[in-house]
Amino acid sequence: QGRSDSMVVVTINPHTQKTTLLSIPRDTYTEIVGYGTSDKINHAYAFGGTAMSINTVQQMLDIPIDFYVMVNMAGIQEIVDAVESPLTFNQNGYDFVQGTNQLDGEAALAFARMRYEDPAGDTGRQGRQRLVIEAVIRKLATPETLLNYQTILQSLSSNVQTSFQLSDFYTLQSQDYLGAVDNMNQQQLGGTGGMMNEIYYNFVDETEMTRVQDLLQAELELE
Repeated sequence: QGRSDSMVVVTINPHTQKTTLLSIPRDTYTEIVGYGTSDKINHAYAFGGTAMSINTVQQMLDIPIDFYVMVNMAGIQEIVDAVESPLTFNQNGYDFVQGTNQLDGEAALAFARMRYEDPAGDTGRQGRQRLVIEAVIRKLATPETLLNYQTILQSLSSNVQTSFQLSDFYTLQSQDYLGAVDNMNQQQLGGTGGMMNEIYYNFVDETEMTRVQDLLQAELELE
């Protein structure tokens, strides 16, 4: 229920063996497909759930979305072991240092959620969320995880909804896809913050949108 806290588009290309993670700022102003208005992109989930969110992202970025994973961030604490922090900070009683941090339980959630102490604000928070997602992808791509997938899925069942099937998970275990997991490219949809009708938005200009669209279309081999 409510608005989505974070959106990340992931492409995994087995030919180039490259994975790209793109964060979409939640305040990004765009057309909400199927709702007849333009608003912050994170409102799409509140207005129409997963389907409206997917359709909105597809139209904005001009790419198909083949799969989705909807995560209650509390669920990430079940499968994250370690993450590389870009800065030192304290959140919810947990101390994080710049460099490798071992995470367990609520620490992973605190790492992903901190916002106000980050010099980069919400952009910095989105970067840390991508780092956590990267750690999750790397963990899911290990043979040990495949052997214990039932235990992991059970631990995540109350926190994750996805269109992924077990056959898709097995595909990600192929050598080409595993190579892509080892080569991750972190990206951020840019923009300029501003007020409109006394509401704050992130406005993405044509040059930045074209940059991101071209990047993702190339990664998906749509050109």
